Amino acid sequence: MDAELFAFGLAALTLGLGFLIVSRRVYARLEVSPDVRRSLQLLTVLIAAILVLTGLGLLVVGVVSSSAVLP
Repeated sequence: MDAELFAFGLAALTLGLGFLIVSRRVYARLEVSPDVRRSLQLLTVLIAAILVLTGLGLLVVGVVSSSAVLP
């Protein structure tokens, strides 16, 4: 189970960072008003932060639980 937590944490972390990178490229091509762009950026940062923090939390839980199992 520890390897699964580690894998899911790494996947969530990668997904969050990838989401930020892709969104920066997409926002450059959007033709919307500055208010709408600011709202989209805020929403994107919020979603990415949730993914990154979830990924980091799963990584920490995976590492801590694997060290607690050692005899």
